[in-house]
Amino acid sequence: MNKEMILGHAKEIQYLTKACRNSRLAHGYFFYGPKDVGKLTVAKGCAAMLLCENQSKKIGGCGVCQACQRMKSETHPNLIVLSLASPFLPIAEDEMKRRSKISIEEVEAIRRRIALASKDWQIVIVEAAELLSPDAANSFLKTLEEPNEKTLFIFISSKPEYVMPTILSRLVPMRFSCPAAGELKRIPGATAELIQVSRGLPGVLISMTLDDAQKKHEQGIYRDAWRISQSTVSEALATAGNYQAAADREILLEHLFRLGESFMITGNASKSKNISKALRALETLETTNVNARLATDIIVMNLHA
Repeated sequence: MNKEMILGHAKEIQYLTKACRNSRLAHGYFFYGPKDVGKLTVAKGCAAMLLCENQSKKIGGCGVCQACQRMKSETHPNLIVLSLASPFLPIAEDEMKRRSKISIEEVEAIRRRIALASKDWQIVIVEAAELLSPDAANSFLKTLEEPNEKTLFIFISSKPEYVMPTILSRLVPMRFSCPAAGELKRIPGATAELIQVSRGLPGVLISMTLDDAQKKHEQGIYRDAWRISQSTVSEALATAGNYQAAADREILLEHLFRLGESFMITGNASKSKNISKALRALETLETTNVNARLATDIIVMNLHA
């Protein structure tokens, strides 16, 4: 299974393909929606469409020309993917561990490279755009206000509320949602159970089908979410308290969110009011800097009230 396989997003792909064929692409787009849903894959597919030597005019390019092969190996010089884990400038190992924002120095270096580039397409993908430092975001503004004719910017985020509004105002927004279960079944090894455990996220599902350790990890968190929803308050709080790692706690909360929704759909009137409170607490956790452990406890207690 190719991790770059695109599942769903037919509407977004059709829009971008048509814009490319009609030479109507905007200079910048903002891809937002759940993490691991395929935003980066579509962004890279769009870049391949523009850089394809056979001018295939389709997301992902022709897949066989030299440019498309270099895209697959992530060595094409006209594509820049900027992220916290993939800095544009060399960073010492100890600095990398402390790194929490994308710096202005990286953005300035990218701007210089674009200015000196050839007349071919240049594509800049900013992954997790909410992690741009204020200075870095402001530096990008200068280029977004006066873009080169053949420069495309794609900013990506699963937390759009944290992206600078002035950046958003200069980009065309495109929302990405989880693909339908029917699309996810196309993944070799995907089962109804794994689709449920993956929370409908293709990136997570593909990882689970390729990595047994990842599958067991995700399944364990899913089982704990069910245990929390069915046990006593004290037992639920104890289980939730075991999750100290932010990433795992976020997965647990996503499962609780899905379980809460399923309780409401099945018409559990005795729980629906309290589940609504729990879901509002989860929304607060996702959109503010509230203490995550406290929010988790509130969600658990509301599920059992």
